[in-house]
Amino acid sequence: YITTARAGQERPHPLAGSVLVLPDAGRGLPGTPFAG
Repeated sequence: YITTARAGQERPHPLAGSVLVLPDAGRGLPGTPFAG
């Protein structure tokens, strides 16, 4: 999933404020273990 911003733009892009889905775009970054 990719999220976009809309706040603070004078002329927002038509997709501003959207949630986009890109199938097969990868797995993302590996998680980081919590050390607390």
